[in-house]
Amino acid sequence: MPSKCSVPACRGNYDESTKVAVFSFPNDERLREKWLHAIRRTDFKITKNSKVCEKHFKDGEVLRNSTFYNEKTGETISAPLKRPKLKENAVPSIFPGCPSYMSSSSAIRESPSKKRQRLEQEQINFAVKESLNSKHEYELKTMFINFAEFRNCIKGHSFSSFWTVVEKNENMLFFNLSLKDDIPSIKYAVSVSNDLMLNASFMGERISKYKKVILPIKVNNLNEIFDILEYFEKGTIVESESSLNDKIHVIESVIKNAEDIFTDKNKFFFEFFLEQLHLLKCKPERYRYSPNILVFASLLFYMSPQAYKFLRNSHYMILPDPSTIRKIGTILKNSPQTEEYTNFLVYAKHAFHSLKDDDLKVFLMIDEIHIKPFLDYKGGNIVGMAYNSSNLATSVQVFMLQSLFSPYKDVIHIVPIDTFDASKLFDLMKKVIMGLEEIGFKVMGMVTDNNSINRAAASNFANPPKLQVKYDHPADKSRPLFYVIDSVHILKCVRNNWLNNHKNGYYSKNGGLQEKQDLITEFLLLKEISHPNIVRLLGASTEKNGQFYLIVEFAEMGSLRSYLRKRRRHNNCCKYNATYGFELPGPMEGSRDYYQFPCERSRHEPNHSYFHKEQLSFAWQIAKGMSYLSDMKVSTMVQYS
Repeated sequence: MPSKCSVPACRGNYDESTKVAVFSFPNDERLREKWLHAIRRTDFKITKNSKVCEKHFKDGEVLRNSTFYNEKTGETISAPLKRPKLKENAVPSIFPGCPSYMSSSSAIRESPSKKRQRLEQEQINFAVKESLNSKHEYELKTMFINFAEFRNCIKGHSFSSFWTVVEKNENMLFFNLSLKDDIPSIKYAVSVSNDLMLNASFMGERISKYKKVILPIKVNNLNEIFDILEYFEKGTIVESESSLNDKIHVIESVIKNAEDIFTDKNKFFFEFFLEQLHLLKCKPERYRYSPNILVFASLLFYMSPQAYKFLRNSHYMILPDPSTIRKIGTILKNSPQTEEYTNFLVYAKHAFHSLKDDDLKVFLMIDEIHIKPFLDYKGGNIVGMAYNSSNLATSVQVFMLQSLFSPYKDVIHIVPIDTFDASKLFDLMKKVIMGLEEIGFKVMGMVTDNNSINRAAASNFANPPKLQVKYDHPADKSRPLFYVIDSVHILKCVRNNWLNNHKNGYYSKNGGLQEKQDLITEFLLLKEISHPNIVRLLGASTEKNGQFYLIVEFAEMGSLRSYLRKRRRHNNCCKYNATYGFELPGPMEGSRDYYQFPCERSRHEPNHSYFHKEQLSFAWQIAKGMSYLSDMKVSTMVQYS
C-alpha cells in the first residue's frame, strides 16, 4: 500500500485517483528542519513512514530522467528513471489548500555550468539539423536514377581540361586525348551508357578493375564518376605509385583480348604467363595451380628434386611446394608397396570443399606419361622407384578430372609405375572412381587413349570382360559409367606409327628355311584378307633362285595416305553420330544426329592440309582396317604392316 502524504490538507495517495510519488524526509538535520518549517505542522514527529508527495515541489526539483553528457560528441543522452527522485537541497514550497503565505513562488536558478551545457547542446542540435538539410540538398544535385537525370546533373558541373565530355547515341563519353608524333590518340576513356553502366579503357584495352571495384559497374551518383575520373587523371593505373594488382589487371586484359591471335605453338606459353601473373597477386598460402603446371612440376620434381629446388629458390617462376606434389602423387620409397589409404586422394579431398555443385559431375581422364628413370636421395628417402615394383619408375599414370558443366579441370592423382598390365590398371581405375564417389564427386565416365592396355582395363568393368561404351557404375549399379576413347590420341598414334614410319618389315636374304616357311604361311593368310581399307594381296610367285614376288592391288594414288583418301569416296564418307561417335552408314543414316563431312580435296591444291573433320574421317578408316585385322587374328601381319 503506497505511503500517504504528511502535509496538512493534502490527499496524496489517500484514494485511487490521487496516486503520486512520495519522498522520505532527508537524513541531514539542517535540511530536515527546513522541511518541518515549510510544512508548519505543530507537534509533528517524523517516522520512517512519514512522506511528502511530489505536489509540494517545483517541477525543476523532481528528477524524472537521468542525463549523461558525452564530451567527445557534445551530445546529452537522457533515460527515464524507474522512480522519481529529488534534487539535492530541495525543500517543499507548494501547499495547495493552505494559506498563501506557506507557498513560495520563487524560481529555481540554473547553475552556470548547466546553462552553458544546455546552450551548447542547442547549438549542436541546430548544426546537425543544418548539416542534414545541406546533405539532402547536395544529394538532390548529385543523385540520379535514369540517364535523363544524369544528363541534367552533368550540366551543372565543370570538369578539368584533362577530360573531353561528349554525348553520343545516349552515351556520355569522357576521354583524354594525347599526341605522339603529331598523331592524336585516346589514352583514357570512360563511358556511361543509357542504362547507367560505367566502362573504362586504357589505350583501347578494357580495364576490368578500379581499386577494389570490378568494372563495369552501375552508377547513380556523380561522386562515383568523379572518383574514377580523378583516379585515371592522376595516372594511378600506369605510374610507379600504382599498386601491383592494378598493373597486373591491365596486362591480363591486354593478353586475354588478344587470345584470338594465339597459335597452338605459343598458346601454352601465354597460359603459363597469365597463370604466373595471377599467382603474383596471391599470398603463398592461397596459391592454386592449373593441371598443366601440376603435371609439369610433378615430372620435374620426380626427375630431379635438387634441380626443382634450385628452380623454385631462383624465383624465376612460381611452382608448387614439394609437399603439394607429394599430396597429389604417391610418395616414392625404396621398396614396392601399396599406397596408404589415409593419404589416398588427399588432394581431391582438400579441393572438394572449395568446389560448387556444377563442378562435381566429372569425367575421369587417364593418361600415361613416360619419364626418364632416375634415382635420387631426398629427405632421408630414396625417390624414383615405381610403387608397383622394385624397379625405377619409367612412366607416371596421371588421373585428371574434367567437369561436364563448368570449366573446372584438375589433376587429382599421379602414380609412378614401371610396367602395368590391364588387371592392375583396372584395379587402380576402380579404386580412384570409388574414392572420388566417397568424397562426393559424381564420376560420369572415363576417357583414355586407344592403347590396348587401357581398352582391356576398361573392358573389365563388364562381366565377362567386354569392350563397350556403357558399363554399370561400380559405386551404384543403377547408374551408367561411360567409356570414351580420346580421338586426339588416335590421330597422334596414326601419325606417329603410320605416316612417319619409314621402316618396312622384311626377312634377311640369308634367312633360314624356317623363316621362308613362315613367310609363305603369311602369304596364304594375306590372300584371305578382303577389306576396302586394306591393300589386297592378289598372289605370289617364286623363281628358281628362291626370289619371292608379290602381286598386290594397284594403288593409283601412290602413297598409303593418298590411297585411303581415294577409298573414302567409295565409303560415301563417314557419318558422325552426336551420341556415339563415328559409325558406318546404317539404319540411322537419315537421323538428324548424323552429319556428312566434306570428303575430298584436290591433291594439287597448294599448301594442302587436312581439316579437323577430314582427320577424324582418316583415323576412322584406319580404325576400320585395324579392327578387321584384329577380328581376323592376323597378329603377324599386323606387326609387319
